[in-house]
Amino acid sequence: MLVDWDTGELVFEMVAGSGSADLVGVRLPAGTGVVGAVVREGKPVIIRDAQSDQRWYRDLDAEFVTHSIIAVPMISRGRVIGVIQLLNRRDGVPFDEDDEQLLTAFATNAAVSIENARLFTRTDQALEARVEELSMMQRIDRELNATLDYNQVMSLTLDWALRTTWADLGLLANVVETEDEVRGLRFLANKGYPEELFADYGEENPWPLGQGIIGRVVQTGKPELVEDVKDDPDYTSVVPGMVAQLTAPIRRENRIVGVIALESSQHDLFDQELLEFVIRLADHAAIAIENARLFEQVRRANDAKTEFVSFVSHELKQPMTSIKGYADLLVKGVAGELNDAQRNFMDTISVNVSRMNTLVSDLLDVSRIESGRIRLEFTDVSIAQVINDALRTTSRQLEAKQQTLETEIAPDLPLVRGDQSRLVQILTNMVSNAHKYTPEAGRITIRAKRWTNGQGTGEQGEFVLCSVADTGIGIAPADQDRLFTKYFRADDPSVRNEAGTGLGLVITKSLVELQGGEIWVESQVGQGSTFAFTVPVAR
Repeated sequence: MLVDWDTGELVFEMVAGSGSADLVGVRLPAGTGVVGAVVREGKPVIIRDAQSDQRWYRDLDAEFVTHSIIAVPMISRGRVIGVIQLLNRRDGVPFDEDDEQLLTAFATNAAVSIENARLFTRTDQALEARVEELSMMQRIDRELNATLDYNQVMSLTLDWALRTTWADLGLLANVVETEDEVRGLRFLANKGYPEELFADYGEENPWPLGQGIIGRVVQTGKPELVEDVKDDPDYTSVVPGMVAQLTAPIRRENRIVGVIALESSQHDLFDQELLEFVIRLADHAAIAIENARLFEQVRRANDAKTEFVSFVSHELKQPMTSIKGYADLLVKGVAGELNDAQRNFMDTISVNVSRMNTLVSDLLDVSRIESGRIRLEFTDVSIAQVINDALRTTSRQLEAKQQTLETEIAPDLPLVRGDQSRLVQILTNMVSNAHKYTPEAGRITIRAKRWTNGQGTGEQGEFVLCSVADTGIGIAPADQDRLFTKYFRADDPSVRNEAGTGLGLVITKSLVELQGGEIWVESQVGQGSTFAFTVPVAR
């Protein structure tokens, strides 16, 4: 029999002999009978005439009569953990002191074995629980790290906390702070609470830190388990029937960024082990919450930047249009004939207004692409028509440098699926670059043909490939790796002498990829470059 240390009862763990099978698991109240006396006094007991001894509890059945009893304590680390009891020697002789010594020696060894087995079982169970928790934390981490949506991360964290603790209610709030002070709490996720509870609290009017257990936990930085909320002066009753609350701060690098609170209607549901689990969950969630918060800030900043660039672009385009329009009117002689110096001045104004217009358009395109707000109108498009439209825009530039232009368009070229105006923009950028970095009397060749695969990482499929080859200055291998990054311009003086912002190829690459294609470059210094891109064939 072993002692149940929570209740003090003696539990039948192992029995043998006539009529004893039904005793396994039976409990005797503390202090009952012979075994109770052994546990209480910690000494062996021998009874030679059981029927006349008041300590004897009862016989096992009508056929078995107890005559002699010996019971010895199993002692481990100075305390009685159980009792070994034997009834009736087989030879009919009562138990004696020799039997006591033999059984006591055996009981000492048995106590050590039992405690070792208990320790092993507890360790094994603890290890199993820890492995299970680690597996759960891995699943939680995977779910939390799969998104950067701030509200979704908060909701996932609260869902896992409720799921693993069996709590009835839960909420998750973040700390609202300025550079000088922590202002309060903003509720981001809740389950089971009435919505009107949070209606009055937000970014501008946060939940006060001096209110409720959650406010106290944020102020002290210490997790709390309140087993009876009626005894807590800070507890605010919102949902009737709740009896316990578990609250843990969410920390990030020694800074409290939020708090998670759970409530239960059951008295014995929450314990210290659950509190420690929620603390570990909060530690895991803190990284995902902080990443999501930072991403949210970046997204807001990008949105603000996009709005600003859109506003500025719109405001700049109006005066630029007026400047360009009046400059053209002056060149045409509407206000009188211009002399050569005046005409040169007006040409300079027109060129610089065109450069400024290109710069504003590029900035607007980059901002829209980065924010995901660029709009494409997909239709079935003829690449031959795209080439014609692009050349109509760039032909005057080529003629000014006496450059030769050649086109090689495969017959019966299929239509492609894309945005025609953006495809014209892509090809115009490529031809303009080829023009800028190709010397006078150089050659530029535009080719278009079928293509059955992407370049490098492209998936198998039907494409049309367009390329622009030139006999210009070429691009060094080290510069080719950085060619499609924002604001990059090679250190080559021949490149620096040409006007540019380093945005054209970035925009071109994004526009190609947004339409399902790829772009790449092949070049050798001093021998020219070939820029190529693909567009999916229309189905």
